[in-house]
Amino acid sequence: MNRFRNLFAFILMLVIAVIVYFIANDFFLAFYSFAGLMMFYFGLKILLAYLNDKKKREQYD
Repeated sequence: MNRFRNLFAFILMLVIAVIVYFIANDFFLAFYSFAGLMMFYFGLKILLAYLNDKKKREQYD
């Protein structure tokens, strides 16, 4: 389950982009909402990556 977390997030964001496309009927809005969600998700993963490392987490606590 942990192994496919990025894949599940990717599919979820793709589904959200498709829903945006069906509601607004605008491809560019759907594409940029998908791109924005991807940047937000992976940016958050990068910014919070130090929390996964026990030594670094103890350093900041």
